[in-house]
Amino acid sequence: MMMANRVSKLAEALALLLAVSTAAVPQEHPPALEQCRADAALLETADTSILPFPDLATRAEEVEKCAKLELEHTVWFNRYSNVNDFLVTEMHKRKDDFIDRHGLRQLFLEEDAQGKR
Repeated sequence: MMMANRVSKLAEALALLLAVSTAAVPQEHPPALEQCRADAALLETADTSILPFPDLATRAEEVEKCAKLELEHTVWFNRYSNVNDFLVTEMHKRKDDFIDRHGLRQLFLEEDAQGKR
């Protein structure tokens, strides 16, 4: 009887641990088309200069996922591509500005010429 009670308690503990651990890990779900389209429309006119760099990167990744959902809808696919280009351009501009602000342009060019990529 004691052994059965221990096994039962162990099973309960494992079930609880499993439930808690799966709830704590976000599940990867494809974005909803309605949300994708709303986000794209908003980002087309957004002032991305106020967004922190990690937010730009996250939004660019999301837009790429949305584009994959709409491969057959050329108009929307092109809108996502344009938004992605806009976000990635802002990210590159910030990296270039950082390099220039800190006087790293020449070092970057020298290392690139050496094949350090």
